[in-house]
This record gives sequence, structure tokens and C-alpha cells, in this order.
Amino acid sequence: MSKKFKRYIPSRIYQQNRQLYLDKYFDLFLTLFKTEDLTKQESDYFLKKLYYDGSIAVFKAKGSDDIFAFAPYAVNAWNSYDAPTKLQLINVRNAPFIPSKQMSVGTDCVIYYLRPNRKGLAEVVERYASLLAEVDTALFLNLQLQKIPFAITGDNEAVDRITDVVDRIMAGDISVFVAQNDTGNLSALSLNAPYLIDKLTEYRNSLESELKTRMGIDNSGIIIKKERLTADEVNSNNDELNDAFNVMLMTLEQCSKEMEEVFGTSIKFEPTKTIVDSFHDKDAEGEMEDNTNE
Repeated sequence: MSKKFKRYIPSRIYQQNRQLYLDKYFDLFLTLFKTEDLTKQESDYFLKKLYYDGSIAVFKAKGSDDIFAFAPYAVNAWNSYDAPTKLQLINVRNAPFIPSKQMSVGTDCVIYYLRPNRKGLAEVVERYASLLAEVDTALFLNLQLQKIPFAITGDNEAVDRITDVVDRIMAGDISVFVAQNDTGNLSALSLNAPYLIDKLTEYRNSLESELKTRMGIDNSGIIIKKERLTADEVNSNNDELNDAFNVMLMTLEQCSKEMEEVFGTSIKFEPTKTIVDSFHDKDAEGEMEDNTNE
């Protein structure tokens, strides 16, 4: 009589892990900036469009002179510098305040960009999420291979008895009574699988650290043995992290400046993170010392 067992499907584990990382880093992105004069729903929508699409159009709401709204768009015309000049707003939810006419950039609307390349962060996160999900799947499978399987031999009655013994052992029973004739029917199998969990974990940490750096998110919380890093390596990482964040902030502030010139008001962005300074310098004896500014 065969016993039902739980089957692990690597592809399903991979998809679940990938979605966890996609959700995690989208949530982290939403916490990078605080937008003034926007409600929580407006701010989340605005940042979500920047994250996925890389840009969003801002305009006066239909029938209003002082209420502003934003929406995705399709470009109808470009100038000689590859900058959009004419837009058609995309009214995804059939909102009554979104104009249906063609919009002139710099007159009827302005475009907010997240990065100078006019792309969002979603494609970057998706690439790393796929790599991280592969590593997590490999971690899970390698962990399963470290477990010691049992081989049970004998007739149906003996197999049932020994199966019950194995179930009790796996459940943590410290005293298991077995008939003397059944002891020879149970043996452990050695799979000789290499132990890769430590190396895979280190690789996963390095991937997450790299992704956070590219997103401008402080990666000091990721477990890294700092004694392996020189002061120059630590400071180089912090410089790259700050550069990634400042590129986004400066791009948004430039868009706000353009909006101020067109409409006399703008969306203000306040960073929710502290710029990471040089964490470590060498003292007179060449040792590393913490110079983090709180």
C-alpha cells in the first residue's frame, strides 16, 4: 500500500519566491519618498506609475483651475530632441476629471520622470527577483537533500509497522518500541548531496545588497562581514547607493521645477531616508572605525 507524501514542485516554489521579492521591493520603493499635499491614495498611485512606467503626466483637473490630477499617457508627437510635445491622456478608470483632448507638454501638462533614462525601476527589480527566486529555490532543494531518507523493506504488514515507527521518529518521539524482527527492515540512505546552503545564502545576500544599492536603499542591514571589506570598498558602495537615490530625487525635483514654471505650483518630494555617509575610515593604526552620521 503506497503512502501519500507531499511533493515539492520547484517551478511553483520559484514563482512564489519571485512574487515575494517583487512585492517586497515595490513596498520598499513606496517608502523612499514622502509627497507633500497628496493624499495617501494619490501618493501611492503617483509613485506606482513612476515605479512601473517611469513617468506620469500632471495636469489641471477638467473644469478646475487649482486642482491637479495625474494619469498615464500616450505620446502623439516628439520634438527634435526626442522629448514628447503632444500627449493623449489614458483614462484607465473612466474618471470624469481627465481631459479627453490632446495635451501640449509645457502648456496643458508636465511630465514627471523617475530617472533620466525615463524608465521605471520595475524592470530592474524583476531581473533581480528572478535571480533571487532561483537562489531561494536552490536553497530549499539543497536543504531537502540534507535530510536522511529511510528505506523500508518487507511485506505489507511490516512496511505499515515500520512506517508508523518512522512517523513517530520524525514527530520527535524519544522512545520508540520496535519488534526485534522489524529492526532489519529499516535503514538510512545517504544521498551524498553537497552542502551548499552557506554559499547560496552568501550569494543571495550579495544579490539583495546589489539590488538595494541600485534602488538607493540602505543595504547595511544585509548580513555582510565588514571585516572582509576595506574602507574604500565600504565608502564606494555608499557613494554608489547615494548616487542612485540622488539621481531619482534630482530628476523629480527638476520635474517639479518645470511644473512650478507652468502652473505656479508643484509636487514637493521629501526623502524618507538619510543620505549614507562614509561608514568607515582608517584610524592612525589602520583599524576601521564607525563614522556613521545618525
